[in-house]
Amino acid sequence: MINFIEKELDKLKNPLEAVRQAAYMRDKFKFLGIKKPLIKNVSVELLKEFKPNLEEIVSLANNLYYKEYREYQYVALYLLEKIAKKLDENHLLMLEKMILHDSWWDSVDVLSSNIIGIVLFKLPIEARKKYLDKWENSGNMWLLRVCIIHQLKYKIDTNTNYLAYICQQSKTHQDFFIRKAIGWALREFSKTNYSWVQNFVNNNLDLSPLSKKEALRIKP
Repeated sequence: MINFIEKELDKLKNPLEAVRQAAYMRDKFKFLGIKKPLIKNVSVELLKEFKPNLEEIVSLANNLYYKEYREYQYVALYLLEKIAKKLDENHLLMLEKMILHDSWWDSVDVLSSNIIGIVLFKLPIEARKKYLDKWENSGNMWLLRVCIIHQLKYKIDTNTNYLAYICQQSKTHQDFFIRKAIGWALREFSKTNYSWVQNFVNNNLDLSPLSKKEALRIKP
């Protein structure tokens, strides 16, 4: 399966596009120059061709994620998104390691809300809290971002006590990605309960201007 992915991506590589993509990502990563829709097509073809089971997909994604070019990480993330509802607590350590590898918003955000958030949702509150507390206290900004945005898709099932807690704990953080994450998490929940978010913002006057602006962007 890895050979299949390598051959298909090699056919699609575009050196000029690779330069543009790398520049967009501040030259943090190497790219083959393949756009997302084409990467998705390759991933879909892989699943049709090989029909891998859950364990095979997990193993494949874990191997692809640590290859040299960013497109391999995108394939891995697509595969994990497809099976996210079948993953469980036993996969969280693997997902945590992925968060810490070549960390940037494009990978962390997909892992947080589309994969890790789905796994955490199935856990009892106390079990969920064990991981969130660990990540919050890790000192790693990207793990903290996971804590803030993992509930993006929870809607009416959002744990508002935790949302309020993690936003309050992080509201004076100096990093842009954390301030943005707070605003994003609040804005997403505002689609479900705008008055709750508005009250939270009003009661936390020391929220950064960025967090506040993002939180209240969508008005009812």
